[in-house]
Amino acid sequence: MKIQHLIISFLFLITSCTSREQKVDKSKLLGNDYRLFQDTPAWELAKAIEDENTTLIKKIVNEKQVDINLQEPRFGQTFLMIAVTNQQYNSCKTLLEFGADPNKYDNYDGSNAMIEAVQISNITGDNTNFLKLLLQFKGNPNFVEVGPRREGNSTRNSVLISAVQINEVQSSLPMVKMLVEAGADINYKNEFGQTALNQAIILDVFDVAFYLLQKGADYNNVIVDRSGISKDGKKMYLIEILREFTPELNSKKHKEKLAIIEFLKQKGIDYKKVAIPDFILEKIKRDYPNNWNDYIEQY
Repeated sequence: MKIQHLIISFLFLITSCTSREQKVDKSKLLGNDYRLFQDTPAWELAKAIEDENTTLIKKIVNEKQVDINLQEPRFGQTFLMIAVTNQQYNSCKTLLEFGADPNKYDNYDGSNAMIEAVQISNITGDNTNFLKLLLQFKGNPNFVEVGPRREGNSTRNSVLISAVQINEVQSSLPMVKMLVEAGADINYKNEFGQTALNQAIILDVFDVAFYLLQKGADYNNVIVDRSGISKDGKKMYLIEILREFTPELNSKKHKEKLAIIEFLKQKGIDYKKVAIPDFILEKIKRDYPNNWNDYIEQY
């Protein structure tokens, strides 16, 4: 049985190595595909990086003088960006040791390795490893996407805003803390008025929001501007948005919300003085028909 497994593994390795040598239409490749470097002077290096063969990476860089910051022709990504996207830590570390630039950006979204690193959310264990590594090699915690916007991605994000927005699998709080401690501008606002705080509130990531407030996030900024959405729409501030959030009492989200309410109270902003919107009151009555009066006193 073990011999069969070895044969299958060997055949898979041969097939995979052969398939990546076949010429491909690069216009159909995704951004994490090393075959974007086919027919470039750096193709051998690209394969070594994909295989995480650090010995061969060093050999090629030293002997062939390949530009370690070369950008592939379709999206303009560097080896480092693709290695981060594919979560190949050993390759990333080796590239950085040989001078890969963590701040070099592509020509597609104007993104870079730092932004790719904070978008890692589909792994088990520590999701800050790549960000920590890039920061050690002078990755800029205040990097902002550059260049013209394109259809489908019109928003210019900072590394911090991108970190807040990625909360699908693991908490974004460790990454946010790491960036803030490295000097990230908490109150950076892009052309759409987005900040790290308003993104945390909109996404109900209240542990992140509370941390940002403690570190100096501007609680007087608009969270959501509804003035252009409907006739009755208006600019909504933090305390008003909190009134619209109806968590289960005593849940983690509820406790995090209460912590923010207490923080704002210390700043002279009284949650209790903000009227409950009619549509929220109706929702509460539907959700808690037998004790809605008690709920509105506690939520």
